[in-house]
Amino acid sequence: MEDTFEGATSLEKELQEIDITYATEKTKKLVSIEENIAKIEQRVNKLKEEQANIEKRKRTNNFKKARNTKRNRKFNRRNR
Repeated sequence: MEDTFEGATSLEKELQEIDITYATEKTKKLVSIEENIAKIEQRVNKLKEEQANIEKRKRTNNFKKARNTKRNRKFNRRNR
């Protein structure tokens, strides 16, 4: 009877250790996933910022192009 009790106690301790190990591994995986999500969010934000800067430069360049085209037309009219 005592052997059975000791065996049960030993199995219970082993089960607790397995539960702790499983929970620890699960927590590590969740932390890793959260870190990866944070990195991806940072990359997305950086890309959005870059896209906004590109759009701003594009508008500026289009404005300059239109202004230069207008100047060239005036210049060409005067030199005819």
